[in-house]
Amino acid sequence: MGAGCALPAEEAGEVLVKVNTDFSTKGLDSQEVQAVVAAWQAGVISRDTMFELFRKGEILPDGRTNQDEARLVEAGNPKSEVRRQLVAGRER
Repeated sequence: MGAGCALPAEEAGEVLVKVNTDFSTKGLDSQEVQAVVAAWQAGVISRDTMFELFRKGEILPDGRTNQDEARLVEAGNPKSEVRRQLVAGRER
């Protein structure tokens, strides 16, 4: 079909379009990241709230869940491995 041709009624369907209204081009700057981390460390906000703020501030990708992020943090933290080994040693 060429441009401007209409579809037969049986082929016409409803099209849903969602417009992105986020016109911001700026994520969190380093001072804002530090403030969020400090609030989390002080116990003022939860880890989930920190992750959500990082997601809104374009630090974390939209598709990654808080559980996924926590697993990635744990996997990349050498202290976590040492802690696991110490706990495993106590259980023997």
